[in-house]
Amino acid sequence: MKKSLLTVILVASYPILFFYANNQNQLRINIIWQPLLVSIFFCITLWLLSSLILKNSQKGTLITIIITFWFYFYGHLSGLLKNIFIPIGPNIVLGPDKILFPISVALLILIIISIIKQKKSPVEYNNFFLIFLFVLVLIQIVNIFPKLKDINFTNTNNQSIGTQQNTPDIYFIILDGYAREDILKNVFNFDNGDFVIRLQKMGFTVINDARSNYTQTFLSLSSTLNMKHVNYFTKELGTETTDVSVPFQMIDQNEVSNILRQKGYKIINLASGWAPTDKMGIADINFDNSQLFNLLGVDINLNEFNIVFLQTTALSPFIKNTLIDQSRAKVIYALNKLGEIPYIQGSKFTIAHFNIPHPPYLFDENGNQIPNQSLDMAGESFSDRTNYIKQLKFINSQIGKILPIIINNSATPPIIILQSDHGPASILGHPFKWVRPAPADGIAERTSILSALYLPTNIDVKLIPKTPVNDFRFIFNQYFNGSYEMLPEISYFSDYKSIYEFFEVK
Repeated sequence: MKKSLLTVILVASYPILFFYANNQNQLRINIIWQPLLVSIFFCITLWLLSSLILKNSQKGTLITIIITFWFYFYGHLSGLLKNIFIPIGPNIVLGPDKILFPISVALLILIIISIIKQKKSPVEYNNFFLIFLFVLVLIQIVNIFPKLKDINFTNTNNQSIGTQQNTPDIYFIILDGYAREDILKNVFNFDNGDFVIRLQKMGFTVINDARSNYTQTFLSLSSTLNMKHVNYFTKELGTETTDVSVPFQMIDQNEVSNILRQKGYKIINLASGWAPTDKMGIADINFDNSQLFNLLGVDINLNEFNIVFLQTTALSPFIKNTLIDQSRAKVIYALNKLGEIPYIQGSKFTIAHFNIPHPPYLFDENGNQIPNQSLDMAGESFSDRTNYIKQLKFINSQIGKILPIIINNSATPPIIILQSDHGPASILGHPFKWVRPAPADGIAERTSILSALYLPTNIDVKLIPKTPVNDFRFIFNQYFNGSYEMLPEISYFSDYKSIYEFFEVK
């Protein structure tokens, strides 16, 4: 009985640990606890029910193992076959789920019937699975926990900013993966000049040669919002770890927000769906319309982990549209809220991180859903340049409408930073397939970013930073009597295999 229970717990845990271990460089460890507990609960329930019905705990154990593996790995198989469509008539095709799902269910039923009909109790099979699953889980634990490190990050910006009578609202608007104008023209064959001109007519200064300091969102935002380079992670965390808890924490409790709060600012965050900017601990207000997905009576928060993970399960054919609809609704909600911020009383610092034009591709240029799109957060999706441009056009149109609302309805002329955290990766390809040395054109695409600043007073363009690490140093010096030194405007490249092994690039 104890062996059976241990086997069930192991089979329930392995898929969650496997998924996290393979996405550790993008997720916090604490995000896995809810799905892990839910998985263990349902597997134990399934085991108890099947054992009770069959009056044989060994058969109940084997059936639980088979059903669990089918449930958790169906989506992986479906994903491999997602581009296979079988025509059955004019304009009618059968996708992989319409064929694969009933076939897999039929096979599953046959296997279960075979187990039930066996006169011999499957003790040997279960003993094998106990050892096999123990080894698999142990491998995942070894992959995860030795790579987890913790350091106490302390801000080294021992500066202060002066008082200001008319404190302008400050907006930090991040358009994830938005490419610079020349990259869009040369790599994507798209002329973004109209949008750039539109920004300039509003009063924005667009930095033509802007570059990101880092090539991943969690590094870029932890650097920008703490006004420092973070390549010291190499020494503090090492190059072997893929744990992102430290930069995530730096975003969640960032120095810029701390400084502005001390000056009476209200910190506002618009939920993005990406963990560090979905619900920020330092924010006074987190605007979020997140809905809970009810799975057999258990409410599951639709964060990035659960959205991607649920698509690897047998639920994927049934919940895809729900996940896409709610992901689209999250973006629309944040866009609408952004236009309402000026009407909130008091001085405000607003962080608005939009996960577009970065994949998944949820919108065409008119805001409609793009057919046959998966909720792929990265993968090879950047190579889909056509849908990338469609989504970029959509965010152009939306931001182009909202920015005048912010400017025209602010009591004091605001400060607005409209910026991408990094560029796309259509040349570099899948994040886990980046090669070394990375091609120069791939690095250029990834580090060339949109950077446009709306500033209340005329500023010499030459003084405006070219890289985000200096953005708030510059703003605090210009508008709050700060005395920050400008840091070297260096771009660092690191890949997803060794996220803290940095290479200086031009």
